[in-house]
Amino acid sequence: MTATTDVGLADLRDRMAHLDMQIIELVRERIALSDEVRSIRLDAGDTRADLSAERTTFRTYRTKLGLHATGLARSLLVLCGGTL
Repeated sequence: MTATTDVGLADLRDRMAHLDMQIIELVRERIALSDEVRSIRLDAGDTRADLSAERTTFRTYRTKLGLHATGLARSLLVLCGGTL
């Protein structure tokens, strides 16, 4: 590799790291929102999780990002306290 290539790769990696930090912040925000939803559901005497909403999350990730994105959706739901 050349010095120019190394600089180009470093820039791309820096941009990906920045995106990773943004994704982490968005996941934290989603976790907080999931906690609020769960609290409201429990206070209303409902179940902790909404399986229909979780299925919708899987479907959205699969539709928008492809079949392999269901693993990402599963991880996200686990982080947010989901059941699937």
